[in-house]
Amino acid sequence: GIDTKPLLGHLAASYAVLDGGQTPAPDSRAGKIAAQVEAANAHAGRFYEACGDACELLRCYPLAAHYYARAVERLPQLTAAYGKWGMVLMRLGEEEQARPILKRAFEADPFNLRVDNTLKVLELLAGYETLETPHFRVRFDPRHDRLTARLVAQRLEQVYSRLCKQFEYEPPDKSLFELFSRSRGTDGHGWFSARMVGL
Repeated sequence: GIDTKPLLGHLAASYAVLDGGQTPAPDSRAGKIAAQVEAANAHAGRFYEACGDACELLRCYPLAAHYYARAVERLPQLTAAYGKWGMVLMRLGEEEQARPILKRAFEADPFNLRVDNTLKVLELLAGYETLETPHFRVRFDPRHDRLTARLVAQRLEQVYSRLCKQFEYEPPDKSLFELFSRSRGTDGHGWFSARMVGL
């Protein structure tokens, strides 16, 4: 027969995004599909992984992280879902939360280049410092970029109000900016690429 889990996962994710992009309530359209899937299979990890994949494609990263977490909760053998979950957490700037998840993903699949590179980025970032302003967190290599970080933070604060007004949106938390420079034989652009997509 046809495996309907990916299709149902994409449908549930689409409903969740259309209904506001928040964790779906049990009585929501996405919640009802999840309940039906779980009634048929209590270990519906592949369904939740498909939900996460669809949310990631739709760039609804907090919801994707929620679904990947549910996927590995329901079916811990889904090693790829750990990697996807960790990568989404990195996109959200949740580096400390991502670290143990990515380590587990790499232990299960030591050939996953994206996860390996992202762990190397986390190792690099462990030596960085953070400059906090009222609206931003700027991470930087203290050996090379202390002055640049101050200038970046100052400029970001200068344009913050104008951009919030222009886009009619104010972020609920401080936005994270990371400044990468040459380190360990790789230039800043290489570290930036590894930070963004693991490649």
